[in-house]
Amino acid sequence: MDEIEFALKIFKTQNLEVSDDNFLLDKERVIKIMEMILTRNLKMRFRFGNGIRADILDEENVRIMKNAGLYEVGMGVESADPDLFLSINKGGSFNKIENAISCLKNMILMLVVLSSLAYLVQREKSIKKHIFK
Repeated sequence: MDEIEFALKIFKTQNLEVSDDNFLLDKERVIKIMEMILTRNLKMRFRFGNGIRADILDEENVRIMKNAGLYEVGMGVESADPDLFLSINKGGSFNKIENAISCLKNMILMLVVLSSLAYLVQREKSIKKHIFK
């Protein structure tokens, strides 16, 4: 935490980019880091631009991170079409992604969806149906 505080002061910024898509793996660690930010009263904003794992995101994590300064989350969705999502066979659950998106939306956080539109089986009709609803 000292390094983060030092960097914020030296670079005269309040913004931090967290590039760790496994940041949420250890929930106790996440809560401890967020509590340190809050205890030190660091006036900062941070984002997970390269994405976090939807399957382990929950309301408790989101709430404490938002209180500590979280304002934006990137999330790899791959496809908004449930059938195509399953055919990609990347693992994870489409329902968990929907729940994570809902949680972020309820907390009024900006979500950046990281997706690939290049899958050969994905057609224009599917894109319009699932992304633009």
